Amino acid sequence: MVFSLVYSSTTDHDWTQDELVAVLDWSRTWNAEHGVTGLLLYRDCAFMQFLEGDEPVVRSLFASIVRDRRHQDIDLMWGHHAQHRRFAEWTMGFRELAEHPVAESGYNRLLGEALEPDDDESHHEHAAALNDFLSMFRPS
Repeated sequence: MVFSLVYSSTTDHDWTQDELVAVLDWSRTWNAEHGVTGLLLYRDCAFMQFLEGDEPVVRSLFASIVRDRRHQDIDLMWGHHAQHRRFAEWTMGFRELAEHPVAESGYNRLLGEALEPDDDESHHEHAAALNDFLSMFRPS
């Protein structure tokens, strides 16, 4: 059983590529050491992150995010237990949505190459996991 958690937050400024790379480098290292996987989305001073792993570890990580001054307006969207990980191979997948706003008609563009046919089985699994994750945030 794996615990999954999704939150959104805002920042006080538009993050530079250097800032995003630095947080991704740190996150990927920490997550690999602690068995956490997930996906981070960023657009216009807003983050949405999906975290999964052992519940105490994920909850502790989220608590540290809540204390991080770079995050504001933190909204815990949901947390639940699942039978398996959705992002088992990603210590922290990332997508900057500046060029691909989330809109119902734009999901194929948002996913870009992730949804294009490919013979690599793990590529299909990642595309399916990403599509499954993003489907939770489609406009109604």
